[in-house]
Amino acid sequence: MVKKISVFIFLFLGIQVFALAASNPSSKALEQQPLLQPSLSKFQFKQQILEAIIKRSSETNFKLTFSSKGQQSIRKKSKGRAFLQSLIVPGWGQHYAESKTMFRVFLASEVLLLGTYLGFTVWSNWLEDDYQTFAVTHAGINPEGKPNRYFVDIGNFNGIFVFNQAQLRDRDVSDLYEETNEFFWRWDSEGNRIKFEDMRIRSDRATNRAEFILAAIFTNHLISAIHSTLAVHKFNKRLTKEGLGLRIDVDGYSENRYFKVYIAKNL
Repeated sequence: MVKKISVFIFLFLGIQVFALAASNPSSKALEQQPLLQPSLSKFQFKQQILEAIIKRSSETNFKLTFSSKGQQSIRKKSKGRAFLQSLIVPGWGQHYAESKTMFRVFLASEVLLLGTYLGFTVWSNWLEDDYQTFAVTHAGINPEGKPNRYFVDIGNFNGIFVFNQAQLRDRDVSDLYEETNEFFWRWDSEGNRIKFEDMRIRSDRATNRAEFILAAIFTNHLISAIHSTLAVHKFNKRLTKEGLGLRIDVDGYSENRYFKVYIAKNL
């Protein structure tokens, strides 16, 4: 009986030892477990990708820059500068204030006015040369050094003697001409005198219109100068409303690639 119990206990202990050995594998068995190989492969693959990215960045010199410095293009503009620019050349101040429409308007008006002024001036000079040459031929005058009043008088009177007699009748001796070859004139016909007077009047009209255009040119300069200051005021006011802005510059093609981010602020 005792012998049977001893055998039973021995068998029970043997079973327990075998179970314990089966539940604790050796270190060699653990190294041969296939379940750990996928995790190790994934880790090594990620590490290789990271190393490649770092190497690529160092080779291409790709830079990331962050700056809070405001750009020149958004700086507030000077009213005084715009005023002087448009006073010199209409539209220049509007171009500075980035008012493109009014820049074209003032510049076009300046070109048109200048062209008109030159046209009237040239036309007046042509007519003046014509009527003086006509008077030399048909009245025998000497036009050198004569004031404009002299040509008005020879257009209203047939000759110097007739003119002086009219002045004596009016007791206006201050306007008498010396009866010499220097101031002499006598028209060969009444018709030629009238034709001369017509040319002289047309020349004077062209001169008066040129002077009017010249005044318009000066006015255009002044109006453009005043308007340019208003345009600068609007530009600066718009900057104030816009506040901070973001600007991004990217260059991925040149040798030194970069990626820049600017915070543009009003200055």
